[in-house]
Amino acid sequence: MIWHRQVTISRRRTGFATVFCVLNLFSPRTESLQSFLPYQRRPSSSLFATVDVWEGPWSATPKFLEEYWGQKPLLVRRAFDASTSPFPSWYDIVNLAVDDDTGYAARLVQHTAGDLTSFSLDLGPFDPDELDDALDDRSVRTTLLVNDVDRRRADLADWMEAQFAFLPRWRMDDAQISIAQKGGGIGPHVDNYDVFLIQTAGQREWKVGLDKLSTAEEYAALVPDIPVRILQKEFDAVAYVLEPGDMLYLPPRVIHCGTAASDQCVTLSVGCRAPSAADLIARMAEQLQDTATERYQDVNLSELTPSDVSLTTQVKERMKQMTLRAIQTLLKDDAAWDALVGGIITEPIRDDDLGAFDEDEDDYMGENSEELLQSSNIYLKRSPGVSVATSTVEISGQPASRLHRLFAHGTMWESNESLAREIFHHIEQGLPLTSEHLKAALTSPVLKSVLEELVQRRLLRIHRRND
Repeated sequence: MIWHRQVTISRRRTGFATVFCVLNLFSPRTESLQSFLPYQRRPSSSLFATVDVWEGPWSATPKFLEEYWGQKPLLVRRAFDASTSPFPSWYDIVNLAVDDDTGYAARLVQHTAGDLTSFSLDLGPFDPDELDDALDDRSVRTTLLVNDVDRRRADLADWMEAQFAFLPRWRMDDAQISIAQKGGGIGPHVDNYDVFLIQTAGQREWKVGLDKLSTAEEYAALVPDIPVRILQKEFDAVAYVLEPGDMLYLPPRVIHCGTAASDQCVTLSVGCRAPSAADLIARMAEQLQDTATERYQDVNLSELTPSDVSLTTQVKERMKQMTLRAIQTLLKDDAAWDALVGGIITEPIRDDDLGAFDEDEDDYMGENSEELLQSSNIYLKRSPGVSVATSTVEISGQPASRLHRLFAHGTMWESNESLAREIFHHIEQGLPLTSEHLKAALTSPVLKSVLEELVQRRLLRIHRRND
């Protein structure tokens, strides 16, 4: 059996995807304590006194996972070799921003130095000449940011998954790259998620706050009436200048501010997906529209008198219980909850229609899919940057069954065949589906259909061994 549905959501990410700002913030190359505002949230104590500094190369050691992940910042000097890592160049990012197919993920943020109220935001794709002029204009502070770079660069996507292999693939968002000349950057802000900030070229100074900011405190401190989310209140911070290959890890809600300390400054941001309770509740509301069919019914109307209020405690309690029954029915259905969560954690955060293939493309499967899948000269592999998750759920009944599920790009496929678990695992891990896998899948109409649809939707790519 097979079932799937497509789901989409609007982009809600705060921080690097929507928080872009440029400030004229410079300091000497120092790692000493600095202060940037007269506003102290908890002046008597901070969550951390400084940012620990490790020497590379980077590895997600047990110490990192136990003491730093989700808890406190960490700076890793020489985490990576920038000369051998597959980092896109300044010009690669500019080319993505002006391309009609990829420029949708680009944003240009400008402001006048020293004026937090002067921010402007323009969305790509951009005219090449106008973008070059904007980046070269030293009368304003300019930052260009491009999301989903890993979807356009398979080598970068593979590198990310290897370096951050401790993360499930669905927890990894995207490779966002920002470029700026000296003085450009990202002003004081907080992110709702863990983020790794990797300097790939030039230098960038980061000021890292010593405390975390709640959502309410963030909203109270935002600069009003501008198209980006910037804090107008400053906090105690430590300052570091990152060189190519250095990496700064920040857990959610830590205040930070980045400023290009050199020309041709390029910074890679690897952010983590973190669905909120509001996201899950909104999706539950969508799903319950089709299943929560119970309606309110009156009780004991004869006991009411004209002097009574009409919205009684009993009426409100009956409506509350009706609502709780609908929610509990969904939460107690393991298969339905699994499908809801799997869909929301893998759907594309930004609008990105992967589109259908043209018949002259190498990956086009056409009508001869069975003949193609039987070829010993090809293998299939997950497309770069696609969010994927797998699960197994028990379905009660006579007889009971176990369903293996694959979620990709917000869509779910499922099968009760044992081979499905192996194939879905290979897809999730980015491992190749060899000719042996493909020939075995051809014996199952369900798995054959799944693979054909994944290829047609560009979620799997066809690779030829003589390429």
